Amino acid sequence: MTTSARPDHLHQFVRRSAPLRQAAADHHRRVTAMAGEVRRTSLDFDVELPSIVALSDVWATIEATDTFVGAVRDALLAADGAPVGG
Repeated sequence: MTTSARPDHLHQFVRRSAPLRQAAADHHRRVTAMAGEVRRTSLDFDVELPSIVALSDVWATIEATDTFVGAVRDALLAADGAPVGG
């Protein structure tokens, strides 16, 4: 007996989302660094971007979702007696 879920779709989700999440997080780090540099070096300008802080939480949530989806996939494969991982 097998589950009705599609572990291959779950795997594709995790595999495809990880590099996109990483690229977005990298851009976020660069913007954060640039804002910090403006704060440190400018007497006339400041950068207030509350969304920068909020995005840190978003990336952590997305990463946790990826981990959860991967765990669900592995559990479904294990329940079906299929090899887990990869």
